[in-house]
Amino acid sequence: MHDPSRTNQKLMEENSSLKQKIKELEHSEAERKRAEKALQDSENRLREITTQIPGVVYQFYAKPNGAMGFYYVSGKSEQVIGLKPDLGGYFERFSAIVIPEHRDSFIKSIEKSVKEASEWKYEGMLQKPSGELIWFSGNSTPSLRENEVVYNGIVRDITERKKADDALKRSEVTYREIFNAVNDAIWVHDIETGEFLDVNNAVTEIFGYSVNEAMNLNIEDISSGVPPYTQETAVELFRKAIDGEPQLFEWHCKHKDGHLFWTEVNLRRGSIAGKERILALERDITERKRAEEWLRRAHDKLEQLVAERTEELRQANEKLLTDIIDRKRAEEALEEERRRLQQTLDEVRTLRGIVPICANCKKIRDDKGFWNQVEKYVSEHTEAEFSHGICPDCTKKLYPDIYIEKKMKDMERSVVLLVDDEADFRMIFIRKIKHILKDQEFEFIEASDGAEALELLKGGTKPSIIILDYAMPKINGVELLRRIDSDHNDLHDVPRIMISGYAQDEIISEAVRLRCVFFEKSVDNIFYQQICQYMTNTLVDLAHKKRGV
Repeated sequence: MHDPSRTNQKLMEENSSLKQKIKELEHSEAERKRAEKALQDSENRLREITTQIPGVVYQFYAKPNGAMGFYYVSGKSEQVIGLKPDLGGYFERFSAIVIPEHRDSFIKSIEKSVKEASEWKYEGMLQKPSGELIWFSGNSTPSLRENEVVYNGIVRDITERKKADDALKRSEVTYREIFNAVNDAIWVHDIETGEFLDVNNAVTEIFGYSVNEAMNLNIEDISSGVPPYTQETAVELFRKAIDGEPQLFEWHCKHKDGHLFWTEVNLRRGSIAGKERILALERDITERKRAEEWLRRAHDKLEQLVAERTEELRQANEKLLTDIIDRKRAEEALEEERRRLQQTLDEVRTLRGIVPICANCKKIRDDKGFWNQVEKYVSEHTEAEFSHGICPDCTKKLYPDIYIEKKMKDMERSVVLLVDDEADFRMIFIRKIKHILKDQEFEFIEASDGAEALELLKGGTKPSIIILDYAMPKINGVELLRRIDSDHNDLHDVPRIMISGYAQDEIISEAVRLRCVFFEKSVDNIFYQQICQYMTNTLVDLAHKKRGV
């Protein structure tokens, strides 16, 4: 039978439960409204932020089935690229305004980034619906989700930057064209380290190095190294230029192939691309130095000729003054000489007629029938006197050992090692020396540079005298003498002659320090006569020293 009290109790419980659920629903609705408001506030803040960013902020998605599109595009879209930020079909509309030349690479860059889930970067051109052409850049980073890849990024208008880049490139091209069109060598130095930062094409033409090779050089590599043209001097000049004092000076340089030449250097501080640098402008003045040297020699020669002519005139005047007196004395002396000659002729005894002589022993028979030695007979019948010697044939017959030794000495020849990089000069030099010393025997051995000379000495060449140039490729004259002193003790006393057109005091001093006499190169005969005189005297003294004389 149904119990009314229990039914009523159950209804009360259900009513209480229903009220509780209604309260929970009301609380949940309030929470939902608060969440929606918070979301709306967040979206408002995001929109406010994106409107301040100079570009189009977007969120792009790509799904495994190939579908691609946008979850979000900021309001800047219409201002920046001319497209309304309507999400439907936005990707297709954006792709359509990319210029045809860039469209394929634009789409492929997106596909590649999606495939690799990597960062997307792209620069290209698009044409706004208004017809305006602009450059744009796109950047975004991927975020992997369960069924898609989402990219958060930004698209910017970079037209002005591109114009600035183009202007900078054109400026750089213009600068580079001017930089390389200059005939003078230009070296750009780091103001802190002194290292080469840039060089122009003239450097390669003047010094023989490629641009890449030149960038790895230092001052010592392109200098002769003969004081004061050294690293230490260059550093001091560099410091003065850093302090703002422009430096203009001459420098003795070394080419890649080793030959030496002169330049004029203008060293100053300057600004390139907003950075402080040291600029070195270098001009080849070798021809100018040669002209100056030629003028100096011509002036010295003229002074010498004037002095010689003045001395000749003085001597001629003195001779003219004494000729009158000498002529009268000569006439008197001639008369006296005639008288004495006649007296002498009267006293001379002569041999006349047939003189009998032995066909074998060569004795002569006198008027009394006695046989006498030739010298006795001639002495008695003439005023002649005899000085006895021995002829070569008798020496060979009577003293064969002495004869052979003397012939060996007569056959000894002096060996001259001539080291010069100019073949024509070596040929002329040898001919001149042989012409002047035609009565003496000299054997010339030639070397075109210091390295070849060292090979000859290493191979056993034993020179009696060494004649060498100063300025030569590979190994110059001074360095060659140092190597000889170091590697060939047996050549310590061999005479040495240095000949060069560079007659600087420092070169001459270095040659003398290495026991070497110095002659300045010339085409005058006096130059060759001085060389021959020194060679003859030196070799004779050396021969006496060896024999203990």
